[in-house]
Amino acid sequence: MQTLRTRDVFRCILLNVPKGPNLACPSQCLTGDKPASNPVLWKETLAQRRERVTVASWDGPRLAGLASARIRSGHRAWEIDRLFLACDSEDLSTNGDPFSSAPIGRGDESQHINSNPNLVALELMEQIARETGPLKAERIFLRLPTKSRVFTLARQAGFFPYYEETLLESAGALEPQQHPATPPENWQESSPEDNFSLFQLYCAATPQPVRTAVGMTFDQWRDAQEPLGHRQTWISKCDGRVVARLGLSWRGPMMGGEVMADPGSPEMWAAMVEWALNQGGTQRWLVPEYQEMVGSLLLRRQFRMVSSYSVMIKTVAAPVARPGMVTVEA
Repeated sequence: MQTLRTRDVFRCILLNVPKGPNLACPSQCLTGDKPASNPVLWKETLAQRRERVTVASWDGPRLAGLASARIRSGHRAWEIDRLFLACDSEDLSTNGDPFSSAPIGRGDESQHINSNPNLVALELMEQIARETGPLKAERIFLRLPTKSRVFTLARQAGFFPYYEETLLESAGALEPQQHPATPPENWQESSPEDNFSLFQLYCAATPQPVRTAVGMTFDQWRDAQEPLGHRQTWISKCDGRVVARLGLSWRGPMMGGEVMADPGSPEMWAAMVEWALNQGGTQRWLVPEYQEMVGSLLLRRQFRMVSSYSVMIKTVAAPVARPGMVTVEA
């Protein structure tokens, strides 16, 4: 198990690996982006960017598995957005689980790790934590399908499931309404100056166990935000305080939506969802389980459930750079 080096990149290019499905589910791919491509990964690896860490496991000349993590919005929060295991030709042709028949757990220590895909996945996730710790990582995120076998392995690697999300998709392309781009009255595009107010809204609208996992402080919350990409954010204020937030992202013909509202302003849910749907087009929404109102509103508009996911988070213990002694009082 090792960090991907330059010679490993060229080796992967020559072997045309990794192949098969990406077992991690970053939100960008769920709401319309193309699947993570190998050329982009190789480019980022060769550039030795500090915002990405990639590790690989080799079984002789064969790539047994590969995992890669990127910074979300700051160095405190990382996300495993690529997780590949070796697939044979039968796995690829049937979309089969490459490790469905392998035993889970390390079991017999005499067994070669790289011969068991489950152990490869476990070691890859643990190695990502070891590599990101010195880079000041505090949390590592991993989104998995709720029925993924990787879920059990991730638990063994120290990831804990904090909440689930449901991916909802419109039954077809929605008809845009007249002047859909004009936001409702008292709405405006957010600016960097609104970040702390958005953090306060997050604290008010998010369950305490989720806040504990994602981030309790402003810096932790800011670093844990999903990369913006092609996203616009609108906010509604009351007495100088942000009471609602709507984010819309465009990825090709697909539009993704996300909302948040203060518990004291429940009427904002319907207003935000309605305006977003009025933009038209094919839409996908990744809705956390604690936003039942949003799910209900979308299902009433003939959205369908595509799949569900578990958001797992691992807390990273960074090594002490300079151990020393301090004075204490009795």
